[in-house]
Amino acid sequence: MKKNFFKNWPLVTLYIVSKNHEKYIAKCIKSALCQTYNNLELYIIDDNSLDKTSSIISKTINNKKKIKFFENKKTKGLQKIANEVIKNCNGEYILRLDGDDWLDENAILNLVTKANSNPKIGAVYGGYYYVNNNNDIIGEEKNPSQNINLLPPHGACTLFKNRALKEMGGYSVDIKSQDGWEAWYKIRDKYKIVSITSSIFFYRQHTESLTRNKNILNDRSKIVKNFFKSKIGDHGRTSICIIPIKNNYKHQKNVAFKKYKQKRILDINIDLVMQNKSLDKLIISSSDISIKKYVKKKYKKQFNSKIYFMLRPKRYDYSISSFQQSIKFVYEKFVNKYNFRSDIVYIKNFHTITKDKYQLDRLKEELILGKNEIVFSVTKQRNPSFMLKNNKLKILNAGRFSDLEYKNEIVYNFDETTLAFWSYLVYKKNFFNSKSGFVETSENNIINLLQN
Repeated sequence: MKKNFFKNWPLVTLYIVSKNHEKYIAKCIKSALCQTYNNLELYIIDDNSLDKTSSIISKTINNKKKIKFFENKKTKGLQKIANEVIKNCNGEYILRLDGDDWLDENAILNLVTKANSNPKIGAVYGGYYYVNNNNDIIGEEKNPSQNINLLPPHGACTLFKNRALKEMGGYSVDIKSQDGWEAWYKIRDKYKIVSITSSIFFYRQHTESLTRNKNILNDRSKIVKNFFKSKIGDHGRTSICIIPIKNNYKHQKNVAFKKYKQKRILDINIDLVMQNKSLDKLIISSSDISIKKYVKKKYKKQFNSKIYFMLRPKRYDYSISSFQQSIKFVYEKFVNKYNFRSDIVYIKNFHTITKDKYQLDRLKEELILGKNEIVFSVTKQRNPSFMLKNNKLKILNAGRFSDLEYKNEIVYNFDETTLAFWSYLVYKKNFFNSKSGFVETSENNIINLLQN
């Protein structure tokens, strides 16, 4: 193909970020230099590597003039590096490639062709191959657009319109990972984010991969919180939290008054919920009047002003199938008695709690930003899961047998702590059939108070 074939096409800035990738960086750079789309400018940034990455980069690029190579003497991180590239580059489009991955030779050509098809497109992404340390393909992420409303595309190897990144103000430097999530939240309302069907890069799975970063969930939460503050107006949304309590079981009595680490389970729940400053009312619901007596005495100053008790019929103690009827009964009784209507309703499981004191805020943010009707707190299923249907056993997440996490087969479990929904769902026949979203919680943050 002639060198000047793409001279009238958009210039693309491709930047490679590498840190301690001496085993992989040469293959990464060569994949960039071998692109069929050649209207490129290439930046390579070594982010303070402690191995031989820098010398391998120098040897691989061999003083090619069109390549700009930077060696950071102090670690800057992806976000700071991205902001510097956005500020100084000339490309109409921009794409990041991580130093341990590599591109298919037609990757940028396929991405630019799609991006050029519509001026409203702000980002284009594709599928990818999973590879191991030996460069063997061990899986392929297909149908990349399937879960776009819930799971954003990779930050790496997504082709962004540079203007869109500048309009969003670049990246937040206080966040160390999940740049794809941040860009997705910031540009999705103004630009189209689209996919192509072909797989465009090779995504290496190894112990140092960002996919195993323990701070990922914290960074996602911070991204959503920052975006929520910038986009949501001053109109307050009233909210209540209902804690339904079944106090007596066949083999356990007075579970509300049992202690976990020297503190009653009832008090743990109340104190955890009351840490949320934006919550208007907390409603304790039970068929056991002894709980009311305890709450009224223990929380005397807040009783019937911030903390309430709603006595419910015992018939709601016996079946999970009556859950929605129970919630509706309590909500309507509260509204009629205290003339207080709530915009958002939280349901807090009494027996299971999370260490995350901001969980209610996270649910509210996802409820609003995700344009959902109901949101669940969930944990990711790390082991292979199965479903028996029509006399056949179906594997739901077969990738887990290879330690892979395909986006179109991730299994989430309700973590049995909390859910949130708009109050009008109380009157729907089955609010679990409503448009739903989720916030992911680490398994390490979940505590079953009755098993400890």
